[in-house]
Amino acid sequence: MAINKLATVIAIILLLSGGWITILNFTCFYNGFIKKQKTASWIPLLGAFLCCGGLILIGGKYSTFWWLPFILDFGSLPGFTFTLFFYIKDKYSPK
Repeated sequence: MAINKLATVIAIILLLSGGWITILNFTCFYNGFIKKQKTASWIPLLGAFLCCGGLILIGGKYSTFWWLPFILDFGSLPGFTFTLFFYIKDKYSPK
């Protein structure tokens, strides 16, 4: 019983930490691409991995959504997609 409570507390800490980093990554995206301002760099994969660990530790029906943070966090799939898009655009655009 105590181990289950400990896993829940750790899961909540992981989800809150990962959520905070996900918000920071989105702020970097918003300021850089939407508002066209200088911004700090985003943190690749960390927010998604923390949220993923939290979802897996919670267990039950929530653990089946372990993959969702990798789609929602800009520091994961969306960020890498944007990076690849702009890399290809710069490489193959006429100079």
